[in-house]
Amino acid sequence: MTPKQIQIIDTTIPQGGFQINHSFLPEQVVEIAQGLKRSNIEYMEVSHGCGVGSFKKGRGGLHSEKVYLKALAKSSVNLKYSLLFPVEDSAALEIESLKDLFHIGRVGVYFPEIADSKLIFDQLSAQQKSSMAILKGISGLSAQQVTEAANSFKEWGINALFLEDTFGDLQEDNFKSLLESSQVSKIIPFGFSSNQNLGLGLQLARCAAANGAEWFDGSLMGFGKGGGTLPLELLVHLLKKGGWCDNINLIELTRTAKNYALPAIRQLPYPQTVDFVSAKFKLEYFPGDQLPQIADLLEIPLEILLKDLKAEIPDHRPLSHEILQNYLAKHQLDFNVVKSFFESGKIPKA
Repeated sequence: MTPKQIQIIDTTIPQGGFQINHSFLPEQVVEIAQGLKRSNIEYMEVSHGCGVGSFKKGRGGLHSEKVYLKALAKSSVNLKYSLLFPVEDSAALEIESLKDLFHIGRVGVYFPEIADSKLIFDQLSAQQKSSMAILKGISGLSAQQVTEAANSFKEWGINALFLEDTFGDLQEDNFKSLLESSQVSKIIPFGFSSNQNLGLGLQLARCAAANGAEWFDGSLMGFGKGGGTLPLELLVHLLKKGGWCDNINLIELTRTAKNYALPAIRQLPYPQTVDFVSAKFKLEYFPGDQLPQIADLLEIPLEILLKDLKAEIPDHRPLSHEILQNYLAKHQLDFNVVKSFFESGKIPKA
């Protein structure tokens, strides 16, 4: 009996974008898409790494999602395009203007944010788009919480649920136990996504495939923030050994990585101290490279800073600008002044 074929979403643009401040040129995005097409990869995500609308909010980048998607439409590269949405009301407002340019909407959500994400899923449904949830930070969740999340998304009619090892710190035995105890594969089609801070992503991917995963995402050469994400070429090689993605052309995929993705991004991902410490406290913040600078400014160890900030967060949520702003205010520092100083090297005039 032939194994069920697993679907893969390429995330080179959103994940690799973290390494170059999301500064892809439209023609670079088109070249990568053309290479994916030749490789028989069917799905490509074309968002800012922080989600749709992040360019408008000043989170880095050269262009909005619409510019890239229009360039892809003009090039007639026949892929199915995915967009990543943050749990922000403003993101839901973007769906109407982009509705003719994408096929799948994925929403990255921490467990406490699930109820807040329904607005975006409702908007995607109203536009008759396929929708998928990405449950972030699964290394900090119980099987009961994963089951609860899966049941909620199933009730809402979500097409698939990705389980994301956001901090790259999940151990294989723990992951296997989580999958078996949560029974997620019996509730909703599920996928897997992983950071590579500890280099464990491929082991976890094999475990996910063996336990019924139907979807994966990954980026060419593993491009992404910190230690990167699942390297698409290695992921495909792994899945081919199990007969799970026989149609993908691995030779063409490696050519696309070398000839188009690498020249656009220019450096391979590598984890830094802040990535390991953030994983320890399961704390996500963008831009993460500002946290060591803040620790230096306060003259405290980075680990103490993140421990203090974690104590300000009541549950498994990302570190928000508001929480960091309040923390700095306790130390008589203005968040906007600090932010401006890091970005320009100058203290703004009063």
